[in-house]
Amino acid sequence: MRKERPDVAEHVLGPGAASSAFGIVGQVAGPVDTASPLVVEVRAGGQSVRLPIDDVRHDAVPEETFAGLAVAGTPTPAALAAVVGVARASAVPPAPDVSLGYRHARMTGNSAVSVVVPVYREYTYLRNLVRALADANDGVELTVVCDDPQLAGDLVAWVRAWNEPVYDVPMQVLVHDRNAGFAAACNTGWRSGRGELVVLLNSDVLVADPSTDLVRLAAGMAADVAAIAPVLLFPDGSLQHAGMAMVDAPDFPGFVLPGHPGKHGPADDLPAEIFDVPMLTGAAICVRRTVLERVGGVPAVYGRGDFEDVLLSLSLRDIGRLVVDPGVRWTHVEGASYRRDELGGIAVTLAKSVVVAERTGGRR
Repeated sequence: MRKERPDVAEHVLGPGAASSAFGIVGQVAGPVDTASPLVVEVRAGGQSVRLPIDDVRHDAVPEETFAGLAVAGTPTPAALAAVVGVARASAVPPAPDVSLGYRHARMTGNSAVSVVVPVYREYTYLRNLVRALADANDGVELTVVCDDPQLAGDLVAWVRAWNEPVYDVPMQVLVHDRNAGFAAACNTGWRSGRGELVVLLNSDVLVADPSTDLVRLAAGMAADVAAIAPVLLFPDGSLQHAGMAMVDAPDFPGFVLPGHPGKHGPADDLPAEIFDVPMLTGAAICVRRTVLERVGGVPAVYGRGDFEDVLLSLSLRDIGRLVVDPGVRWTHVEGASYRRDELGGIAVTLAKSVVVAERTGGRR
């Protein structure tokens, strides 16, 4: 599959090197001896691309491969067959290496509630959460997983400057050695503690009153409930998420995507009591640690930012009910923590949806 890749142009040798910009996705049969000084070389039209073996991802197809991908006309399963094939062949990437960037003296890992927040590229909205948790009841700990090594220095410096003298929140910052994605960051975070209740939270979710809200979510975890979630609102107060369901996408015939009933509508139309839903968004979900252990954590198979919550919901649904508490309402600045266009846009999301349907037997 040929596509524009300015970031590999420097590896092109021969005439036209300065203006060449292309990338190749391929498969190599048989094992590769990564200990030897090998290079991957592709020749075409009098030019060659040479990449040291250390620069080639042989564990899974990196999503950066799809950066800037454009599909002419309306995407269809047939038009995206090549992208679907690449997504289908992707393997589970290895877990990233994790280092400790910061740990508050009162961070024990034993609190009743563990809030886990992955961070990538920016931590602007994280400041609101730390301020809110400063007034929360005891028994709540915060684990921030920095999934961006380049951001780690600034993030840790801000936490040290503000949390130690001002907020005094029991928290830690764990740092990945590479961008491994939302699912991997969630798994790093919840596995670092021992508290029974885990809240997986996007960094751009604004929690209104954690003292009251977290207690209420915990109370809603009946014995037959696998996971519970708050209602998420847009900044203008309209409804964003109150459960999900896989639906035939009206804008993309032939594809099945997560639908959000009532999205952009009035939140006051929701039921007054806790209600059941088919799926929950990964932006804010509360689940028992024992349940996460039972399902193996958040699935990290299909790349960053797409369908992890769908796959998690399907696993959780085999254990118990998925519910939403309309009495807990948080604001989600949707999109601030994920840049879809930089990873191939809607075309890659649609391709992944085909693979998800294949691997889940079309469950909705």
